[in-house]
Amino acid sequence: METVAVASSSPEAADSTSMSSMLATLEDLSLFSSSAPSQAKKPPTLVSTSPLIYRSNVGWPEAEKPHYMYGPPGTRDFVVIDTLPRLIATSKLPAWTAKRSAPPKNLPYRLEQVPGKGIGMIATRDLSLGDRIVTELPILLTSHHFAETAERVVETVDQLYEQAVDGVSPDSRARYLALHNSMFEEFPFAGIRCQNGFGVFDYYNPPADAGPTAVFDLICKANHSCSPNAAFTFDTLTLEGMLSAAGPIKAGEEICTYYYDPWAPREERQACLEETYDFTCACSCCELPASKVEESDVRRTRIRDLITSDEEPPTSIGAIEEVLGFARDEGLAIYKAQLLEEGLRLHLRNLKLRRSDQKATLLQAEVWSKRAQKAYRAEGKLLSPTYAEVLKTWHLELGV
Repeated sequence: METVAVASSSPEAADSTSMSSMLATLEDLSLFSSSAPSQAKKPPTLVSTSPLIYRSNVGWPEAEKPHYMYGPPGTRDFVVIDTLPRLIATSKLPAWTAKRSAPPKNLPYRLEQVPGKGIGMIATRDLSLGDRIVTELPILLTSHHFAETAERVVETVDQLYEQAVDGVSPDSRARYLALHNSMFEEFPFAGIRCQNGFGVFDYYNPPADAGPTAVFDLICKANHSCSPNAAFTFDTLTLEGMLSAAGPIKAGEEICTYYYDPWAPREERQACLEETYDFTCACSCCELPASKVEESDVRRTRIRDLITSDEEPPTSIGAIEEVLGFARDEGLAIYKAQLLEEGLRLHLRNLKLRRSDQKATLLQAEVWSKRAQKAYRAEGKLLSPTYAEVLKTWHLELGV
């Protein structure tokens, strides 16, 4: 890491600093000048030029002070907010310097006004399961250490995000501020992050309780549906967010993700969406007649219980197949891979308990493993390699 002194009254220190480094420092600091409408009293302190890292001057209650790192290298397209040690470690990961392909010339979507929703994403051609819709870097990626919580003053968090976003390119800053915010109107930078942020896998060292949040320009323009036809994933190898078709999408159909767990009952979904995002969902399943809502809620609750239960999977493959049918009926293809993984877990448990014909059970486990792998690949994810290792061990033990 190349460390650069930002200011010093010592002539010896000035003599030891190269002219190129001094010019780079002045150029970097100019991006935080008064031309950007920041509420911060003074610009952040430049810590490093390679990678480009600043220390925030926003008062923070914890001992670990927030820092900003801008990238990809050589650009200021996005900013990562984290502690200095984590940012330095992140800059050494392959993700930081990964080569990224240019966006396709013929995009599979267009952005237009959707009645009652504002800007939405519309498919411009027929899409199939797994087709990539959007791949993009975030504008802002922040560690869970520096997200707004009940213990922190929203105004302080807003100043932190404002100062961080003031350092990205003018185009990225404008795109960030163009995102919707009805959460904290007096604090737009914090409100935009809170309302538009996607939870992502940690790019460095995931804690047990929380991960980072990413704010994207295009992905955030996909509206909510309780039966979403697109799945979001985050690639820790490239730091890119991806939106892929969760099933067939017809040209002219709106592309939707979800803002709240769609496996929740309708009353719970509606309450959360109204309180957090300030809108009443009018998707097809929320508009069902009362007689159908209860049936839908039961199916969705069964899906949730099967995936989130800490207990062993059901004793019957038939029960898992039934829930897979519920997911299909409810338009919740986004849960297909997880449900198939539950079926794989059940077969492996039966192998361990030595139930029925073990060789036949192993072959069925292979079938469910392939089904789960295919479903996860369609979402841009991978089935845990641990399953392959376990299956290999059983093949050796049973001589299959």
